[in-house]
Amino acid sequence: SRQLNPGKTFLITSIIVLAAGTLVTFGIAVLVSKRLVKPIEDSQKSQKRFISDASHQMKTPLTIISANDEIIEMEHGESESTRIIAKEVDILTKMVRSLNTLAVLDEGGKLEKTDFDLSSLVSEQAGIFQKSLKEKGFDVKIQDGIVYNGNQANIHELVEIILDNARKYAKSKISLSLEKVEDRIVLIERNDTAEFEEGIHDEVFGRFYRSDDARVAVSDGSGIGLSIAKEIVLAHGGRIYCYGENNDFILKVQL
Repeated sequence: SRQLNPGKTFLITSIIVLAAGTLVTFGIAVLVSKRLVKPIEDSQKSQKRFISDASHQMKTPLTIISANDEIIEMEHGESESTRIIAKEVDILTKMVRSLNTLAVLDEGGKLEKTDFDLSSLVSEQAGIFQKSLKEKGFDVKIQDGIVYNGNQANIHELVEIILDNARKYAKSKISLSLEKVEDRIVLIERNDTAEFEEGIHDEVFGRFYRSDDARVAVSDGSGIGLSIAKEIVLAHGGRIYCYGENNDFILKVQL
């Protein structure tokens, strides 16, 4: 017993010192992490405020420009200049609508969800989308009778964003599929590109992200479409992936 007592005392002392050291280290880590994270948190809040403020501030001037353009056309007839103005106003109006959607999703409010026929929604959007294609092949495979509980307006916008992104960047072919796999609904869009690296590409979901090739090839994009798509999917408890395979751009949504 006398031989074991020093060992027991040392063990108890070590445990106390270790616990005290752990608590002190944890406290220091919490204090330091708050200071390190605060600039990032402030930056995100500033970005959200900017998005919300910018979308509201741009509505009025765009409305005025559009109205004046229509007046000029009524008084002097349509011209190349009025057509260009109308086109640019339309692009900016779509961007403002997208910024509004981002602002709403950033607020994290509760979504109004209802049961709706997702198969019909995707089929309808695919039919409208196909009319805008010229020489690009479009293959659609949609499983009938898929009912989903979610915000129908948001899901409608999600499908529009995915198809519009494909229209802009596809080289010659696009495919869209919708099916239910066990308890998950899977939506996959795939299109060929001039060059797209293999592997995961989460960077495409960054706000205002556009690759150098995209900047050259497409002039009417804002770089926030896929970021909105991601926010919509996350708000519905789903997952979204982007990856490259054999120079194809593949977007996969699980709901």
